[in-house]
Amino acid sequence: MDRKTVFQKQKPFGAGDQLGYYFGDVGGTLINGFADAYYMVFCTYVLGLSPFFTGTMFFFAKVWDAVSGPVIGSLPDRFRLPAWLGGGRNEGRFHPWIRLAVLPLALSGILCFSDVSALPEKARKIWASAAYLLYGTAYSGTSMPYGAMASVISRDPGDRAKLSRARAAGGMTVSTVVMALVPLAVFDGAGHYQASAFFALALAFAAGSVLSYWLCLRLTTEREEAPEKEKNSYSYRRVVADTLHNRPLLGVMLASAGIMLYFTGSGQLTSLVFKEYYHVPWLASLVSFSNLPVMLVLFPLAPWLSRRFGKKNVVLAGFCWTGAAAAAMLLFPMEHPGVFLAAVILGNTGLQFFQMLVWAMVTDCIDVQEARTGRRSDGSVYSLYTLSRKLGSALAASSISYILGVMGMVSGAASQTAQVAGGIRTLFAACYFTVFLLGAAGSLLYGRTMGEKG
Repeated sequence: MDRKTVFQKQKPFGAGDQLGYYFGDVGGTLINGFADAYYMVFCTYVLGLSPFFTGTMFFFAKVWDAVSGPVIGSLPDRFRLPAWLGGGRNEGRFHPWIRLAVLPLALSGILCFSDVSALPEKARKIWASAAYLLYGTAYSGTSMPYGAMASVISRDPGDRAKLSRARAAGGMTVSTVVMALVPLAVFDGAGHYQASAFFALALAFAAGSVLSYWLCLRLTTEREEAPEKEKNSYSYRRVVADTLHNRPLLGVMLASAGIMLYFTGSGQLTSLVFKEYYHVPWLASLVSFSNLPVMLVLFPLAPWLSRRFGKKNVVLAGFCWTGAAAAAMLLFPMEHPGVFLAAVILGNTGLQFFQMLVWAMVTDCIDVQEARTGRRSDGSVYSLYTLSRKLGSALAASSISYILGVMGMVSGAASQTAQVAGGIRTLFAACYFTVFLLGAAGSLLYGRTMGEKG
């Protein structure tokens, strides 16, 4: 292979890199997790926009993300930022691009949850759409270089598994602890959404995101750099063609499309199902809190499990566990909210195996592409992988909004009819079962083409 590793800094891989990578996902999830789970709710209940409009808005915004994301992700492979934009000699390829997009991301989160309900309907639609487009573009600006950076922090598979669990722990810390507090904050005593609470949370999350990304940049070290010869011969079209033949990566992309249905689809529906069907909206917080003990158990176990049983077997078992919980939700009434809550918690537990290991699987696939082609384009390949996450998120956000509209959901209503509430519950369970189907199929494809046993 005509490639030479260039060690820009001799500092060995260690706890600082893991902690920094942990904070990187904290920074992204503070904005992204809040928007994915609550922007549809904010648009319909606070801004009074119809589910049909929000569904269309989500679809076109996510399609834009899917198109622009790979382009943004390829920039570190093509260009080095000038020094006045933070692209210093010792900064590596990815740090400067993260720094450039942090403030626009924080601003977009604030704009998305600004209360403009007093404006005319047309102005509300324009505001909501423009803010969401800015958010999607800025998030790609941070998440693309951040995700690809793992492959240049270390080449060691064990180190990468540690980075993967650190990233998963960062996202799950936000989703299990911080996001669990959101339902408690946004509902008033009568169970109605409060616009001021959404905006206050957006301000807090924006500040936390900036601080977290700063810690990420301070603590992580880029140790490897593509040689100049490889940079000068870069071809995005060739990278795309190589990726289409990377079957392990295609498997991870399929599973990731499913997991985004969980994050975006079920995330949006969680607060709705407990509010409208079970009439105990605060239980949505327990769904998030319940993930914390599972994360604490899996954090030290994930690297050992992947070495002992193979990544494919571990994540496949988790998806099957989720499928069993989803089937129970679909087959049994579960009229008591506590029973339904238990099924949701069990389903989420299975998904955490994939969340812990997916980023190590992606960096493995980047290595596979380099081994087969002799070319390495970390940012471009990673950004093409994220295409599956964006498309999954787009389909989830738009289709769920459309389905809610067809069911008869009324925007801004204090409560929905019993028929609509029952439909929300069925849709929630169907999302979980679809996650199982896509995740299991993708895991099998990844494992078979990577040569993993089982």
